[in-house]
Amino acid sequence: MLNTEVKTELIQIVGAAGYLDRPEELACYAYDAFVEEALPDAVLFPRTTAEVSQILKIAGRHKIPVTGRAPEPASAARPSRSGMDGTLLFENGQNH
Repeated sequence: MLNTEVKTELIQIVGAAGYLDRPEELACYAYDAFVEEALPDAVLFPRTTAEVSQILKIAGRHKIPVTGRAPEPASAARPSRSGMDGTLLFENGQNH
């Protein structure tokens, strides 16, 4: 679970509509073509490379793993682990 400070910083970047963290929303991003599942702590929909850069800086500062994901099923990805340290997944925001 992400702490309130990190959540606030990320929402400032992508806006409330570009940030998901409710369990029912995250369940859709816990898996790809593999059987194994790993639930992210948040899903972000950055719209620009500048937003991606800001997200990665925050994740690096807090040592939060990040997984990128394209909207096409062939290139789907899931977080490598569910973790108490937090895991972020971000997807091309154009299709959100």
